[in-house]
Amino acid sequence: MTLRREWIICKLFFLILYVFLSMILCTFYLYSGWKVSSVDYVQKLRTENYGRAHVLGELSRTAFQQDDAIKENIKEQTLLLNQQVEAKEKKDWKTSLSTSIARRELYQVILDQGIPEWEANFHYDWEMEKYLLSNSIPPKDSPYEADGVNLLSMYARDYLPWLATLLALVFIALSFFLEKWNGGIKLLVQSQKKESTILMEKCLLSWLESLLLCFILGATSFLLGFLFWGYGEWNYPMEIHSLDHVLTSKALVLKNSAIGILTSLSMTLFSTLSVALYRRRRSDLL
Repeated sequence: MTLRREWIICKLFFLILYVFLSMILCTFYLYSGWKVSSVDYVQKLRTENYGRAHVLGELSRTAFQQDDAIKENIKEQTLLLNQQVEAKEKKDWKTSLSTSIARRELYQVILDQGIPEWEANFHYDWEMEKYLLSNSIPPKDSPYEADGVNLLSMYARDYLPWLATLLALVFIALSFFLEKWNGGIKLLVQSQKKESTILMEKCLLSWLESLLLCFILGATSFLLGFLFWGYGEWNYPMEIHSLDHVLTSKALVLKNSAIGILTSLSMTLFSTLSVALYRRRRSDLL
């Protein structure tokens, strides 16, 4: 009866923890999705491009007043900025991307003249646009769009590695606490199992429970995004350094899942070993 009570408490704790963590994640993701969907990105791009055109106009009147080639370059950039907004209004993402890439190529000519770069993440965005266009992937208006794949990717990137480790430690600590609290250790000792076997079973069970909870939370995040904002794109780049070094959503989820599995396992083994050494030392003292 004691072991059954311990089993029931563990399952209730698992359920309560899932409800608590899923409420936090769902609230954050719903807010993120609502915030992204409430922005007028056509107007935002129009405002950004107006600012770019203004800066280019100032450069034409000051730094390159006598350079006809650069002045013609700036005129072409201004035209491309307007074409990009028009393509955005028509939801023609391929034209929008191609005009943005062409404008960045012209802008690079100005940078080569020694003008300080004033566009944040200029080269990163340039590489991103070239990758998206070459792979026929529609660009996201925001990196925080709440489709299913993107929510799962954000969960894997921001939470999974440390959450899996933390949950493994919580479950192993709960296991030893319940063992001492309800006298379950007496029944375990009376069994024919070795103490090392009992400890490894606790270690393995705690580790699997942490992975199961992390998997369920990831599935909840994905389903939430899928139901409200669509499926998403597994090959969308989450990090990009060049066209040959791209970390897609799929690769990010797999990489951080492996990190979470290994770190949670190592910390669970370390905690179990620490308890075993403590018990051995205490028994030697007694």
